[in-house]
Amino acid sequence: MLLGAVDAELLEAGGLLEGDHRAELEAAHAEAAEGILGDLDCGDEGELIGAAEAALEVEDLQLEAYGSMPEAAWQEVPEPYQPPPETDGLVEEEPTREPVTPGVPVVIGPAAPAPALPTATMHNLSGGPAQLFHVGDMWDLEIRGPANCPVSCRAWVDTAPLWPVSVGLTDQWGRWSLDGSMGVEHLGYWVQIWEVGGVACTPTISFNVVE
Repeated sequence: MLLGAVDAELLEAGGLLEGDHRAELEAAHAEAAEGILGDLDCGDEGELIGAAEAALEVEDLQLEAYGSMPEAAWQEVPEPYQPPPETDGLVEEEPTREPVTPGVPVVIGPAAPAPALPTATMHNLSGGPAQLFHVGDMWDLEIRGPANCPVSCRAWVDTAPLWPVSVGLTDQWGRWSLDGSMGVEHLGYWVQIWEVGGVACTPTISFNVVE
């Protein structure tokens, strides 16, 4: 391309040349080629030999550095994990855990106790057993449960059901009580289920009234 540029300069300088000027063009070509070869000269032979020796010295230093590195520094790239054939390619997932806030202790306490059921207790104040009364015996009944809740009773006499009755509310301490004496109208076998706030008391009250 440089020779072509020289031709263009000659043509531009001299315009359209008349006659045969090939000898002049060839001389110009030879002069330009000599200049190009001169530009390629990058130094004398001694400089080239020094550069080659320096390159060999650098290569020796690199080899020495690699040789001094411990074996632990050289590790092969691990193969990707492959599940055992018997799992059909399935991998067991780790169980999920609740997040824990750093600095906040995790306190695991006992389980909250189940709410206690209301209770019903009947006493024979005449000294006999609570399951057996005679006509004229004195008795009392105590109900314990939530405070300010309605108290009701369902009863059977000799397996015949009586109408459920509502008798009032527990006080601010969750108590309700009743007392009285057995009469001839109470003869028979009684079963009573007392409730506080619609929840049955334990135990079921049962007793027999005889003459």
